[in-house]
Amino acid sequence: MTPSTPLNPRATFDTFVETASNRLAATAARTVGEFPGASYNPLLVFSAAGLGKTHLLMAIAHYARKLSRGTTTLYLTIEEFADAHRSAVLAGQENAFIRHHGEVDFLVLDDLHTLTRHPEAPAVLEAVVQHRLEANRQVVLGSRRAPQEIRGVPEVLARHLSSGLAVEISSPDAAGRLEILKRKAAEMRIEFDPGVLEAVAAIPIESVRELIGALNRLAAFQSVSPAPLDPTQARVLISGVTEPEAEFSASAFTGVPGEVDHQERPLPDPAASPLGDEFGAFLSEVVASVTEQVERWRQRVGETILYWEGEGYRTGRLEALLEHEVPAEPELVLKQFADDVARLKGLEAEAAALAPDLAGSPVFRDPDQMAAAEGALAHSLARGIPVPQPMPEFLLQEFGEGGASRNALQAALAVVAESGGKYNPLIVVGESGVGKSHLVHGIGNALIAAGVTPVACLNASTFIAEVTEHAEGRALLEWRLRYRWVAAFVLDDVHLLAGSARAQEELGLLFNHLMDQRRQLVFSSAVPIAALRGIDPRLLTRMEAGLVVDLPRPDRETRLQIVKRLLATTPAADDAALADYLASRPAENARLVHGTVQRVLSAAEAHQAALSPAFAREVLEGIDGASVRSSARQSGSRGPSLAQSGLSALRSHEKMVLEWPSIVDRLIEELR
Repeated sequence: MTPSTPLNPRATFDTFVETASNRLAATAARTVGEFPGASYNPLLVFSAAGLGKTHLLMAIAHYARKLSRGTTTLYLTIEEFADAHRSAVLAGQENAFIRHHGEVDFLVLDDLHTLTRHPEAPAVLEAVVQHRLEANRQVVLGSRRAPQEIRGVPEVLARHLSSGLAVEISSPDAAGRLEILKRKAAEMRIEFDPGVLEAVAAIPIESVRELIGALNRLAAFQSVSPAPLDPTQARVLISGVTEPEAEFSASAFTGVPGEVDHQERPLPDPAASPLGDEFGAFLSEVVASVTEQVERWRQRVGETILYWEGEGYRTGRLEALLEHEVPAEPELVLKQFADDVARLKGLEAEAAALAPDLAGSPVFRDPDQMAAAEGALAHSLARGIPVPQPMPEFLLQEFGEGGASRNALQAALAVVAESGGKYNPLIVVGESGVGKSHLVHGIGNALIAAGVTPVACLNASTFIAEVTEHAEGRALLEWRLRYRWVAAFVLDDVHLLAGSARAQEELGLLFNHLMDQRRQLVFSSAVPIAALRGIDPRLLTRMEAGLVVDLPRPDRETRLQIVKRLLATTPAADDAALADYLASRPAENARLVHGTVQRVLSAAEAHQAALSPAFAREVLEGIDGASVRSSARQSGSRGPSLAQSGLSALRSHEKMVLEWPSIVDRLIEELR
């Protein structure tokens, strides 16, 4: 399938320079590299161009491969993802494409902000991300925009992004710029006079890429200069500013509000204090007190982490606290974590009461994934809403098997034997009345009898009405969840979806999810798949990837099977001649065969006559009235007989002509 974009061998965590502006992103990146799928899933790293976002994403991919040689890691830009998808569609491999990208161990996608350039990419990406999150497989995304600023993100994908972690890399401050310059100069093995790098770091260069470019210019200039650069020359070379007020100020690194001082400085010497020993002692006491409080806080956090880990909960939020300064209200932070755990316990208990298999699910073990836990509860609530069931009167064992219908019936039996297996999806195509509904509803009933439950079975017109009714918001989410957990989904008359774009979109999402979960899909259509119009080509491609079977008009063998089944509970169950006669009657579909037999049975009941070939001919063709009257007398009935009622003139709706087109035809009818 799609090959991974070659990774820059130098784009690793070892070469990534951490500063105050990117430390949170780097920490989150290492966490998902070490524990993929366990926390921060999905992880979205966003920043302006040139701040190291792509470096960090590639570092994650390198790290994941390094930790486990068997890990399959895929790194792509959205452009490459969309191109690969288009190629898969042309090759008829869209399902395989989605399955492949959903099953690799580690998926990294960069340039999410370009999603709107590719109309088909959002829905496909949504399906891939949905599949991965349900399987706890890590997704890492990169973007030049914050998630709320990215246009064209589908609703479900947007919710997934909000439930994960979105972390920004901002422009480095002066201290950060100095750290980057020093690291890169050391890697390049270039030495500068004291103050040179500080002078360049004081220049407000927002892009790391531009900053490294400035370093390269310094190196190139110094290599051809007769003497090493001094700070003033470096400043002029990079910024072109020569005014005295723009000269480098050491205060940029030693106390400017908002800047981080990475240089270690000794504590003030009390003896050197202008206020003497008294003030120095006071200052030392304050420092000691603050240090003690910080250590107590760190110890408290460590103990809390051990406790909640022992309870089986993830503590990524608390672990991150140990890498930062003491928060303004430390006790409030710990209390909030405990409250979130209590909320998770409540959600788990409520969900487990509705769906016992959710008890102990990892989704209820991470306080930082509250949205996912709430989604799991919504899913369990959806299970409590019954899905449409197949019609109980349609059974596979009562479906007429003959030469014409044998292939379709054998395919149906194979689906029941191996639900979600090789015949998935199964599409039954045939004209109206040939028995498509009987067959697909019969499959649904057989699956239920085999223990494959629940099975949703409905008509396409009902599906459209439901989509319209649950158009948006939470109602739409709950409606989607109603069908996402079924073991099999049967949709009758799928051709009726033509022209309903919204219903097709929802069916496509459901189709992808159920196929990924190896759940059985069954469809029927009165129009051949290749001839369907007004249906999304992507949906048609997915259907054609399964097994398409034709259900033709019933031949004589099939009609005979239907007739025998209908006569099985009557006194004429063993009358082979009657069955043979009824099966010989021409009928374009199974519905007409049923109608023919029912007409004879109704007439026999109404006139209390014995069933026989002669009686059937009298009812259906209006001939041989004597034999019919004889049958009525033999029945010993005291009620109205066929002779008394003049049934010899009876005509069926199938053969009766109520209005003749010409006078000649009318005279013939009257003479008869």
